[in-house]
Amino acid sequence: MKYYDEEKMVEVRNIFDREVLKWKGVTSKPMMGCLCYFYNRKFIGFLVTDGIVLMKLLKEAKDVRSVMPFVRKRYEEVSAAPHKK
Repeated sequence: MKYYDEEKMVEVRNIFDREVLKWKGVTSKPMMGCLCYFYNRKFIGFLVTDGIVLMKLLKEAKDVRSVMPFVRKRYEEVSAAPHKK
């Protein structure tokens, strides 16, 4: 089973990257079969096929609010879609 299908996630990745990678100190790097995100070299999340995983961020990290509507919308879309077997 492949955890991250780059072709399937291209639109989600592009939208997510446009927001998250403009935050100071945030970078992305492919690791362990997924696209991972780091803040000042600390692991903060990763993309998987049909999902985004974010680690608990500090209360001071107010920028996360700007990406949450996108994460919520995509989660709802994926949850509502019929799953392939």
